Amino acid sequence: SETPDFGSGGAPSREEEEEEGASSSSFYAVVDAGSTGCRAYAYQVSGERIVGARGPKATPGLSQLLDADADALAAYLKPLVDYAAASVPSSTTNAEGDAESIVIATPSEAPAMSTTTPFIKLYATAGMRLLDAADADALYDRVYGALSAMAQADARATGASSLRVSRRDIRTISGEREAYYAALAVNYAVGALDASRTRLGPALSGALDLGGASTQIAIPVASNRYRDDDDDGPSRVASFSDFRVRSFLGYG
Repeated sequence: SETPDFGSGGAPSREEEEEEGASSSSFYAVVDAGSTGCRAYAYQVSGERIVGARGPKATPGLSQLLDADADALAAYLKPLVDYAAASVPSSTTNAEGDAESIVIATPSEAPAMSTTTPFIKLYATAGMRLLDAADADALYDRVYGALSAMAQADARATGASSLRVSRRDIRTISGEREAYYAALAVNYAVGALDASRTRLGPALSGALDLGGASTQIAIPVASNRYRDDDDDGPSRVASFSDFRVRSFLGYG
């Protein structure tokens, strides 16, 4: 199996940044594996907009299942997988007629995902960073095995798999990358970036992310200001280099 990034690096590679903005599927199921639990999210990327649904949380943190047997691990993951398979993000309309960015839904409220099979990605943060790399790798192999078995069982029962899973999408991300993701989320929420990370405002905002087992800080660099009439200004696509990022493991 491929070796995941266990968080020793900082800036995402060119391949990773290109992967964030391009895929044959516009639907994604993401499991945020934090130090206190795993929560499932479903997203649809459509043009310059992202809509999403927040699903259930499984506790405790994934790192606590290091010695769990296969049945216990499958039971832990099943509610997350069931939500991801049964849900797609859907947009609603507010009083001004604009689609809301985030839609909170339950599987019964969200339409079935019938046209595009989503990728499921599990990205872990500080709780898994505290584990030995070999232990984390072994646990991720078991998670991949459990998710693959669920997808295969679904395919046998229905004739089509409800999710796509790849071993490379089950991994720990670095604290620096976590800080960068927080900054992207904040800037998308305030309208400074669109779904392709294209910059829409005059300056980027910073982010402070206080998690259960770590704290992340992302500060936009002084040169990040952008003007439409400034041909010599920075790129209109926000990247890792637009922020100074730090992560403090154990400060949660």
